[in-house]
Parts: sequence; structure tokens; C-alpha cells
Amino acid sequence: MKAQITAILVGFLILAAPVAAESLETLSTDPGITPDSPLYGLDRAMERVRLMIATDALSKAKVRFEFAQERLAEAQAMSDKNKTKEAEDALVDYETELNETGNEMSKAVALGKNITALTEHVLAMRSKHIAVLQRVYDKVPESAKPAIMNAIEAATNRTTEIASHMERIRNEEQVRNGTDVAAEENASEEQVRNQEQVRNENR
Repeated sequence: MKAQITAILVGFLILAAPVAAESLETLSTDPGITPDSPLYGLDRAMERVRLMIATDALSKAKVRFEFAQERLAEAQAMSDKNKTKEAEDALVDYETELNETGNEMSKAVALGKNITALTEHVLAMRSKHIAVLQRVYDKVPESAKPAIMNAIEAATNRTTEIASHMERIRNEEQVRNGTDVAAEENASEEQVRNQEQVRNENR
């Protein structure tokens, strides 16, 4: 198990951009009302309202990723309190929100939305996410470690998919730009030929 999770971590971190070690210790996201609070159910209900009023796939993707980060912050907070069950539940929800983020981003791309800014934000955060997951993994008992590994795999898979989306979008933009340039050049050549023909006819 340890060797497997180490291999996943190494692969994930190779993909990630370098980040200063001190910035990896915790997420900047405030967990807010944590799962051990009696108000937690109300907090999650308010999240559902926010998701309902998100107007399109891109907006929903942004909200989903915000929720994913909050679930991860909750897992960190719960593991710091040695509340393993709550930490494990938060990580299951983190995985769900991360998957939904990817799904909504895919919908946004299909609808022609520009997801560049969100993609770059997700990719910029992945090193912090994996560092927090490793910290939680190290703190929980052995019985809870498979849930952490699942969360790491989900983070790896989804961010890899998002990176692929980004690369495909950039390639498509380059093709479009190249096509536009070629069209402009052809139009200019056609205009020159027409002007030359007019001059010849007037001689």
C-alpha cells in the first residue's frame, strides 16, 4: 500500500509546477463550519443553493472546485483533531466534487466556453492538494488510508484530464489562428491579382 501511494504521489508531483515547501503545508481555504459542528448540515444546504443559482456549466465548475477545496480543508482540520471518520467522509466528498468539477468543465468546453482561467487555477492548486492529502494520509490510522489513496488517484486523474483539455484547446486555437492567417494571405493575394487584372484591362 505504501509503495503504491508513493508511486502515485511521485507521478502527480512530476506533473505539478514547483511550489515553495512552506506554501504546501496547508491550504489557504478556510474550512469554515467543519463536519463536527451541529451547523454543518445547514452549511451544506447553503452550498446546494449556491450550486442551483450558478447560471451555466462554467459557473458550476468554479463553484464545484471551490467546494472541493473546502472539503479538503475540512479533511485536514478533522485529521488534525484526530477525527478520522469525519476526515474520511470529507475526502469522499472531495473526490465527488473534483469529479463534478471536471464534468462541468467538459460541458463548458462543449458549449464553447473559455475555461482557460479556471484550468490554470486548478492546475496551480494541485501541488497544494496533494501535499495536504499526504499530510492527512500520514496522520490517519491504517484503516482509513485507502480512502486517502482514492482521493489522490481522483486528484491525479482529474487534473491530468484538465491538463489534456487545456493542451487540446491551445492546439485548436493555434490551428484556428493559422487558418485565419492563411485566409488573410489568400485574400491579400486575390486582391493583388484583381488589381493587376484591372490595370491590364485599362491599358
